[in-house]
Amino acid sequence: VAYIGFRANDDMLLDYSAFETTIYFIVFNTSWREGTPVTYKMRELSRQQSYGLSYENNTDGSLFLRYEGKYGEIKLGLPEAIDMSQCNCVEVRLKNEVGDLAIKLYDKSFNEIDVQYGIRTQGTQSKVLYYSTDEIISGIGIMACDDNLTDYSQCVTNVEYVMFYMKE
Repeated sequence: VAYIGFRANDDMLLDYSAFETTIYFIVFNTSWREGTPVTYKMRELSRQQSYGLSYENNTDGSLFLRYEGKYGEIKLGLPEAIDMSQCNCVEVRLKNEVGDLAIKLYDKSFNEIDVQYGIRTQGTQSKVLYYSTDEIISGIGIMACDDNLTDYSQCVTNVEYVMFYMKE
């Protein structure tokens, strides 16, 4: 990257001289996709527990979730435990256009280890998540957690895969 540009873009703003912003830092992380990817289609994960939602396994291996309310969650077991001290990041490919989600990491007893909040997409996108744990995880959770959503029947999610980028 040679240049970074910032542009004010507000059709309602009449006086751009009043427009002010502060940039504290910019991080370029080129190593997020480094390492060996360990990928699991959602059909490879075992359902451990679910509440506040309905789910369906799609023929393409993805998982369809329809939430009934805030904190609805599905907990899924991984085929093999993942040592997060050896993981650069986690990539989740999903579509969730209404309502924020949280993606959680669980240990073998399904105690919550770490969580990333505020996940929402426009169309199907890959979200790269950085967790701060060095523990061994055995499962993930996908939870609805939008404080501003009143009709959770609109909160539907399709999850294609979860990928762990392992250090070499």
